[in-house]
Amino acid sequence: DIGTITMVGDVAKPGSFPFVANMTVQDVILQSGGLLESASLAKLDVSRRIRKQDTEHPSDTISQVFSFPIRDGLVVGAGSEFVLQPYDQIYVRRSPEYSPQRHVRVEGEVVFPGMYAMPVRGMRLSDAVKMAGGATAWAYVHGARLERAMNEEERSRLKAALSMVDAASDSLSIDKINT
Repeated sequence: DIGTITMVGDVAKPGSFPFVANMTVQDVILQSGGLLESASLAKLDVSRRIRKQDTEHPSDTISQVFSFPIRDGLVVGAGSEFVLQPYDQIYVRRSPEYSPQRHVRVEGEVVFPGMYAMPVRGMRLSDAVKMAGGATAWAYVHGARLERAMNEEERSRLKAALSMVDAASDSLSIDKINT
């Protein structure tokens, strides 16, 4: 058993790769198709098993963690010469500032209905209406409503949360989520 190296996180093709002698983190980054745009360049972590086969006493320590900065998709500094061992695991984190573009659709009695890019997190419904030129004279603003589409991950989390709530006491039901 020569072992594997596991790459996890924001890379093109995360997974396990066969261990090769003198393998570096850069080698695995290349095998995994490179870093995604969302990858943090602040640090990359390598977790290494602790193997103490000759000890008589168990230890709380189960791995060593090494952290290295990344530049231009490659590990820099001392990490560029870091040699991997079988069963090492490499973690590429998502940048805390990364957010894909999001948009909202404004429909109804506004001056310019359509799609609008969300410029900031926490955008309010009133901000979207302003971006659309404001409400027309025929709009009934008190009847406005917000519809939020859920992706599969959000739907699964909500289903799990609702399954723990008494269905009779909640206005939402799992059946309504599936539609």
